[in-house]
Amino acid sequence: MSRVHLGMKRPIRQFENSYKKLLELIDEIEKYPPDDELQKTLYVSRLKERFNDCLIQLNNIKNTQIDYLKESGE
Repeated sequence: MSRVHLGMKRPIRQFENSYKKLLELIDEIEKYPPDDELQKTLYVSRLKERFNDCLIQLNNIKNTQIDYLKESGE
């Protein structure tokens, strides 16, 4: 089933979940700052992954909106 048929709720909900996970990781870093280089590297890696997930979900929202516009224009 296409994104258009699923509606906007799913992409927005997935973005909210990704963004929530990113904020939780930021809170975790503030509560437990890294002690050594290994922990810093792991935190940076996890931040990159979470941020990338947020961007992917935001892109999905954009693509769904484009699909809606194309469908409504036809």
